[in-house]
Amino acid sequence: MKPSPNQAMLRTAPLLRCVALVSLVTIVRTGPYRFTRNPMYLSLCLAQVAIAFVVDDWVALLLVIPLALILHFGVVVREERYLEAKFGAQYLALKKEVRRWI
Repeated sequence: MKPSPNQAMLRTAPLLRCVALVSLVTIVRTGPYRFTRNPMYLSLCLAQVAIAFVVDDWVALLLVIPLALILHFGVVVREERYLEAKFGAQYLALKKEVRRWI
């Protein structure tokens, strides 16, 4: 019987399996998570700004606005609801200590 793509990926990438397990049981408070609750989304927006400056294109710079709105309302708000339900008071304390974006 042929393994599913997910089974094959997890068998060949044990690091991914470890990261997935850690993310399910704990809230990370070290590294960039000390300054922002969403470092990946913030970096994506900053990368868009950097690309706009490199290519010297104001349209590319303006695209950071819809990108940030999509990330905020499409991802961040839903993730926060999920994390509040999963971690409760622990996540609410993090929200008081660490900003959402910057």
